[in-house]
Amino acid sequence: MLAIYVKEEKSRQRLYVKMAQSMGELNKLGLETTIEQKEKNKMVLSFIKKDPDLTESYQCFLAALLTEDVLATYEIGWLTEVARESYKSCEEERKQIVAIAQSILNGDREDLLCKQLATNRCRALYKAFFQQLVSEEPLYYEAFLTFRIKEYTEFLMDCIELAIDEYCSEQEHQTTVDAIRQTVAFQKTKRSVIYLVHNETFRIYDDYFRELTADECQFYITESFENDAFVGKMEQLILSLIEMSPEYIYVFTKQPDHHTILLIQTIYQERLKIYPLERYVSTTLDHV
Repeated sequence: MLAIYVKEEKSRQRLYVKMAQSMGELNKLGLETTIEQKEKNKMVLSFIKKDPDLTESYQCFLAALLTEDVLATYEIGWLTEVARESYKSCEEERKQIVAIAQSILNGDREDLLCKQLATNRCRALYKAFFQQLVSEEPLYYEAFLTFRIKEYTEFLMDCIELAIDEYCSEQEHQTTVDAIRQTVAFQKTKRSVIYLVHNETFRIYDDYFRELTADECQFYITESFENDAFVGKMEQLILSLIEMSPEYIYVFTKQPDHHTILLIQTIYQERLKIYPLERYVSTTLDHV
């Protein structure tokens, strides 16, 4: 038998419904579980131990259910609170930081560190609940969430720190892109067209459809951006395009959503035209 005390009525009813529904499924498997509300703030869960080996499975089930409930119900609020304490700025910026943190914890990032953080915070919360259930002591829900999930909370703090770093990096990147876009908007065009052929790597062709070598592209950058703050922040390809100052850029690619192409599109906007790679012909582009 396990007694769970939940002071807040809304939380108590939410947990009661979730547990009753889940236990109904367990009963179909012959595990014979029950849940009752004995007192105003007390729920009693019973499990008939026909097989001692099933006891741990029952505890694992409850720990997983309680973990899922916390993640679904409280995590966003806690992330917001941590962000408010860690990042003293406007509310809108904090909302963006929390959104980045949620993306990390939802497993939307391919970065290994982010994936580990998302997994570890679930594991820490599950472990805390499981250890409490194994003790077979009464679970005082609100007190447990306040004092017994320190490791989980530390993972949330780590996540917010990552989100703040990413947000600041994005802001710096956007500032750089905006500055380059202003430069491009007011500079005099030097070429009518530049062609980019993207097939794993980028090849650059001038308006006579002559392929530019890597040394030529580097020359443009060295000559015009030697002491410029943009160098080191933008890819060499984009810096070359800025110096060549084309009126239009035609891109041939199988990946129109490639990050470099999207960045060039952000800078040049309607001056960029994207075509399927199949439309590229090695000797002429008259059909474009």
